Amino acid sequence: MSNPYDYAIDPNGNETANKVLRFVSDGSSVLELGTAAGVMTRELRRRSCVVTGIEYVPEMAEQAAHWCAAMHVADLDGFDFVGLDGVKAFDYILAADVLEHLRNPGRVLARLKAAVGDQARLVVSVPNITYAGLVASLSQGSFRYREKGLLDQTHLRFFSRASLEWMLLASGWVPLSWDAHRVGIEGSEFLADWMRTPVEQRTALSTHPDSDVYQFIVLAGPASDTSFAQRYEQALERLESELQSEQRTHLARIAAHDRDLASLLEHQRAFAEARDIIARLQAQVTAFEEEHRPPWLDVRERQLLCVLARWFHRMAFWLGEGRKS
Repeated sequence: MSNPYDYAIDPNGNETANKVLRFVSDGSSVLELGTAAGVMTRELRRRSCVVTGIEYVPEMAEQAAHWCAAMHVADLDGFDFVGLDGVKAFDYILAADVLEHLRNPGRVLARLKAAVGDQARLVVSVPNITYAGLVASLSQGSFRYREKGLLDQTHLRFFSRASLEWMLLASGWVPLSWDAHRVGIEGSEFLADWMRTPVEQRTALSTHPDSDVYQFIVLAGPASDTSFAQRYEQALERLESELQSEQRTHLARIAAHDRDLASLLEHQRAFAEARDIIARLQAQVTAFEEEHRPPWLDVRERQLLCVLARWFHRMAFWLGEGRKS
């Protein structure tokens, strides 16, 4: 069986490993958690970094040790970071595709935070449980572990963007920058389940912004760092100010809406009153006509009487003109 954790890194590639390494400056002091066979360790050494490694599997640790200044064979879930030589001096701590293999990754990160210096930067990468292909697979009733991938058979923990951020913050780390390794469904292990999923459901899944995120990559700093505390305090103040402004705008719109609604209701009441008045006047006119109409004239007779009156008026006019001539 091939080792899924032993592979070559293309320096010009755009895979997760490349994105993790781009957060690390050349010549840095690095603590690498879970070195595996040393794929990233070798690249860090090539970039003049001094690497201390921690690896659970002895055979892999032996391979990675060739590129490490120090190697510790240990279980991260119980590792004592405080007793690690030079722990305060590390510039970067890498946990690339590691946290999902731990029993309690939040506790490990909290212990790490308590041990390192304020200058340290944590770089993590984890698989995305909300990947659309995986969600479609779940909707088909499938949850099949594999040799590698999002459902790697050694994964104990699963993360979404929100749950990863919550774990980092709860363990004392503030996310500073987010990146993602995106993979189209056609290039994933979930294509067959995806094609069996109804089109409407696929369309709905694809609208989520993280639907094609295969892995999240995050750069984080210790929450105790004064500069970060000030930065986030300023950001919080800005957000509160923006929220208050939006609230004022919203309340102004509600007030304007209420005024318009009140005016509309007033016009509706006035229109209804005018309609009632007109109806009453029309009823009064009809009643008056009925009351004062000669009893010997019906409607047709009144019309005929009007015609005769106009005819007699014209005859009188003609006779008068004839006498003058």
